[in-house]
Amino acid sequence: MANYRRPHYEDCCHPGPEHHKKEHFPVTVLSCGHGSGLTLPVGPVLQATGQAAGSNGGAPTLVVGTVNLDTRGLDHPDVKIDFSSLINFRANFLSGYELTIIFQLSRACNNGQKIPLAQWTYEKEADVYLNGLSIPSEVTVDFQIKDPFSFVWCDCHDCPGCCTYLVEIINVCGFYIEAASITNVGITAIASGQPRD
Repeated sequence: MANYRRPHYEDCCHPGPEHHKKEHFPVTVLSCGHGSGLTLPVGPVLQATGQAAGSNGGAPTLVVGTVNLDTRGLDHPDVKIDFSSLINFRANFLSGYELTIIFQLSRACNNGQKIPLAQWTYEKEADVYLNGLSIPSEVTVDFQIKDPFSFVWCDCHDCPGCCTYLVEIINVCGFYIEAASITNVGITAIASGQPRD
């Protein structure tokens, strides 16, 4: 017969209620935003001078997308913003072209002041060399470009709150761009952190 002794109750490991600690698992909050297609301010004046939209001191910026995120229930949440879009423009191939667009991500929390967070620059250009060929000025070769543009931004937010994140165009500079627009805009925000006590 095997030498087996059943342990006494007091020998078993039975932690009392004081040993049961509540575990906090990370909480994730996802929010889908709103994007709006818009036409960029390019035209004959912009082609000739390269004047930047919004550079005339106080001109409104162009809001491309917004997303609201409520992190009041999280302690020091990590926030991630995903933005995607499609930049469309039409240019004259025989003239060459240049297009620069500066995007800015800003945040306004609890109805407070808007704070810029980061900037991204989209640039596209082409120079055309015709090797001495004489092309009549009335001849144009227009072509359409569709170019995806996206960015990801991450930050640890020390002050949780109800925040609105905005993606704006703060500068547009183009030469020999006949038309330009932004479509297929998508913006999402995700926050992860421990629940606040």
